[in-house]
Amino acid sequence: MFGLMEQRARLCAAVLIVLGALSVLARPALAVSDRMLVTLIANGQVEEARALFASQGPTETDWLFFEGRVAKADGDFDRAIQVFRDVLLRDPSYLAARRELAHSLLLVGDYRASAHHFRTLLRIDPSEELRRGYVTFLDEIDRLRPFSLSGRFAIISSTNINRGSSQERFQPGVPNAPSFDITSQAEPGTGVELGLAGRHLWRRDNGFRWTLDWDLSTRQFSDSSHNSFSASTRLQYARLSAQSRWSVGPFAHRLWTENEQDDRLDLGVSFSTDRRLNARNTLFLSVSGEQRDNLSGDANDGPLYWMQFGLARSVQDGVLTVGTRLIAHRPERAHLQYDGQSVFAHISRAWSGGLQGGIGIELGQRSYAALFPLAGVARADDYAQINISAHHEAIRFGRFMPTLRCTFGRTSSNVAFYDHDIEECTIGVTTRF
Repeated sequence: MFGLMEQRARLCAAVLIVLGALSVLARPALAVSDRMLVTLIANGQVEEARALFASQGPTETDWLFFEGRVAKADGDFDRAIQVFRDVLLRDPSYLAARRELAHSLLLVGDYRASAHHFRTLLRIDPSEELRRGYVTFLDEIDRLRPFSLSGRFAIISSTNINRGSSQERFQPGVPNAPSFDITSQAEPGTGVELGLAGRHLWRRDNGFRWTLDWDLSTRQFSDSSHNSFSASTRLQYARLSAQSRWSVGPFAHRLWTENEQDDRLDLGVSFSTDRRLNARNTLFLSVSGEQRDNLSGDANDGPLYWMQFGLARSVQDGVLTVGTRLIAHRPERAHLQYDGQSVFAHISRAWSGGLQGGIGIELGQRSYAALFPLAGVARADDYAQINISAHHEAIRFGRFMPTLRCTFGRTSSNVAFYDHDIEECTIGVTTRF
């Protein structure tokens, strides 16, 4: 009983915070009388509010937003949520509608969706004062729902399930060695992916928190030799604020494969941070180090170090990200040791009508330390990859909204075993329990 009263008290406090913020956050053209509009609607003087609103020359989308506010004030949260979503379908940059949607979802207890929109606002809203409010709401959601569980299902279609070679024969680079057929060639196929993931949060004072994430997933194909199962977990100590966030902690990953040749155990630690420079630009940095152990042999056992950094810039209805990645792998066999570098760019965007998507490109190379057996040269790879994702807010099946993801890649190597192409697409859904 007392726990429920405490939760309600916290939620009421959060409501007061949001209503205070909403008094100054409407669209610029309508901001002058927004405090009065909120007061009139809250007091049930809807017609007076409607007349005042009409005097400001609102657009059709503004009127729709107004009706959502009225529905919310009347306690018709389902109607309000639908109206605010309709506003965002028409204009994804309508920040006031996203704020009201996030708050309405919180009021009906849809914490996952509410947190999604508050995190989006934290990333795109230029107001530092309002971003501090979003952090408060995210903290409140963490208190109300410290544990979450989700499941996912996807259909996979790939031209190269096994990442096999696109070449048919290997031509040795050493004298008197005959050429021979490459048996590990690319194999196409279609399969399914199933996954279950969970998160548990322990919140501390001043925005600090512990987070434990875990994930179980399996891929199943008609050719069972490509089947796999993986389990991963990550413990993070983190802090989130209006201007920055950081996290640090250990992680573990275990992979089981049907033929057991690629079974692997990875243990490591990672650190990531980002900091807002101004209203539109954010710097980010991630580093990690891990020990990789191949459980069927020791040739590939050794440490792997990884770092990426770059800049994320808010653009119209989206985010543009550019950066670079550096990687160093030091397994026991010298011819498998390499240094890699790549540059990447990604843009995500929402369009009026409900379509949301992103496209990214990465260009990189890997340089190996020693001569590859029989090749007579040290291996060198150049690679390019394009990633595309898309979903539409209007395409839903109950609680499920399918997302399409595709990868198109090309790796050119001077060692024929590693020269390959890939075209792979997945269409899947995720649900929270």
